[in-house]
Amino acid sequence: MSFKDELQARFETHEISQNHRLTRERLLVAQAVARQPDEFTAEELVEAMQAQQAEQRRCARATIYRTLYMLVELSMLLQLDTMNFVYRKNVD
Repeated sequence: MSFKDELQARFETHEISQNHRLTRERLLVAQAVARQPDEFTAEELVEAMQAQQAEQRRCARATIYRTLYMLVELSMLLQLDTMNFVYRKNVD
């Protein structure tokens, strides 16, 4: 299973099990994470998403950071640097 497929499956399962609403914005963040290189910063992700969504409703920076935190909790991402918010995909 690819990282993108596993991320989507774990994310959806987590959202349902926690009684969270699976919002369009959270899904957009998860999809954007899947397109990132193996190591990236939160700000790189924010910039990539803002460039992609220039004509659409933008995803709030806070939503991006909260979703990244959730993906760390799900062991899909590792947070390498807490000061600069550097993440690495946890690919087995």
